[in-house]
Amino acid sequence: LEGTRWKVVLNIGREKGTWMPETWGVSGERLLMNLELDFTDEQLYDREEFLSSVGGAKVLKVVNREVMLGPTLKENSRAVAVKGLGGWRVAPGEGPCGTDLLRFYIELEEEVSHKGSDVVCPSGRVYGTC
Repeated sequence: LEGTRWKVVLNIGREKGTWMPETWGVSGERLLMNLELDFTDEQLYDREEFLSSVGGAKVLKVVNREVMLGPTLKENSRAVAVKGLGGWRVAPGEGPCGTDLLRFYIELEEEVSHKGSDVVCPSGRVYGTC
């Protein structure tokens, strides 16, 4: 992945077995956040437990320091500011059936939601795996 750029969509909403409060996301609404990520070869020196170790963790750059929140029937799409740097790491053998797992995070500078929605993503780090 080092030296590559990827277009990613974060699809945030209620899932079965969630630990979120009972009222969060019951409408079935989703937050679709589109972003472009540069997976750099730069060492990440920020200690982040989610990445499982400092060794092998790299800097993740969010292109244009923003994500685009997808539109709804009531709202247009809009840009949401993020901190320009996050982190990533490939975790060998931690995926299903011993496959490798990509772990990454970005950091939102503001809370994200649609007007009147019961799906809210607070400011701070957003973690992903695939």
